[in-house]
Amino acid sequence: MEIRYQIKTRNISQKYFFEREGDDFILKAKNKPTNRYKGALKETGMLFDESDIPLYQEFLSILQPLSTHGVLRLNWLDVCNPTSKKYDEQIASEVMNAVINHASIYGMAFHLRPASKVLKSFGNGMFIPEVAYVTGANGKMISDVYPRQATLRNILLHAHVLYDSLTFTKEQFLEDDILTTYFNQLGQPKIVAYPAGLSIWVEGYWESVWFSYSTDKRRLHAGYCEYCEAPVIKTKKAGFCDNKCKSAYHNNRNKDVAKAKRIMKKATLGDVLKDPKVANAFKLLQEAIKNDNK
Repeated sequence: MEIRYQIKTRNISQKYFFEREGDDFILKAKNKPTNRYKGALKETGMLFDESDIPLYQEFLSILQPLSTHGVLRLNWLDVCNPTSKKYDEQIASEVMNAVINHASIYGMAFHLRPASKVLKSFGNGMFIPEVAYVTGANGKMISDVYPRQATLRNILLHAHVLYDSLTFTKEQFLEDDILTTYFNQLGQPKIVAYPAGLSIWVEGYWESVWFSYSTDKRRLHAGYCEYCEAPVIKTKKAGFCDNKCKSAYHNNRNKDVAKAKRIMKKATLGDVLKDPKVANAFKLLQEAIKNDNK
């Protein structure tokens, strides 16, 4: 059955921007829909199907500046947190620009609100879904989705969840309480009948992100670039996002192997057992020999 996605143009703002409030940056939007789309596109909105790049993959592109600058995954939030010692203004600015560019095309769940001086002046604050645990009627903790302010931190946390679960199998997805809660609590798709047959119709930004994630067969071959850790989603298994990363990885690898050879020339068996530096060099050379024999 064909799957189709729709994002209405009235849910795409004319302008998006970040504002610093307290300890974080908040994504806001002017309270006017975009005028980018005309005619039929204005009426029907943006339509996608399974042949297009999945929306979850487009959303993950906001992480690209972090990969480009070689920021380790564990430091993503700190690098973009203005109160952290690891904060990098340049990288944070590039990430915010990536979010703004993505929102300007797809909307990121912007919704019009009644016009007022406050909204006209300061913009419409947006929200993203977030999983939380609350106490149910039986006294047990249950998970639920609630709207959370679209701070840079919360947007990155959402991308983090998708990134970390990129290579999940169907079984792993179904066993993950957070992922299944996201999927079940968002708006559900409709079955629509056309003369050519039945179609699954998914409407809304976050609905399209999570439904495209859960149904994308290309994720069977997904992984992470061995050099920059960027998501790699292709039709066959690939270790690098492009030839530039592949070359950089092998150049660094060759330097490490050459250094390990110099260390091992002077080392003894006792050094391998006692000295961590020598042990690591020995392990690296073993791995290099295995790769050369493949």
